[in-house]
Amino acid sequence: MINSNENEIIVTSQLTIEIFGRCFMVFLLQTSHYRFSISWPRILPDGTTATVNPRGIQYYDNLIDALTDAGIVPMVTLYHWDLPQALMKNGGWQDEKTVDHFAEYARLCFTLFGDRVRIG
Repeated sequence: MINSNENEIIVTSQLTIEIFGRCFMVFLLQTSHYRFSISWPRILPDGTTATVNPRGIQYYDNLIDALTDAGIVPMVTLYHWDLPQALMKNGGWQDEKTVDHFAEYARLCFTLFGDRVRIG
């Protein structure tokens, strides 16, 4: 039987393998930059800064650090069709509050990652 601590170790190990696998493939391709999207729901599951997912933040911290350590410039897209479900239920982009929530999400991303990435 796997307890919650073992589940956490398994998930963390899988994400670490995924991150280093991505970085290794980019390194093998001999590219200088790597563009990826930050998943809004991965960082803010309900779409607002009221609920911040530390594991989501750690995932992107690890990815950005691994790319930088490999001499690869991280290029970030903040939105790529992944609106959090809670905001979708409230009308999505037709609800004017979604714009405010996106601004909060963008500010959080700039605060957390802005010194290490390029926005593209």
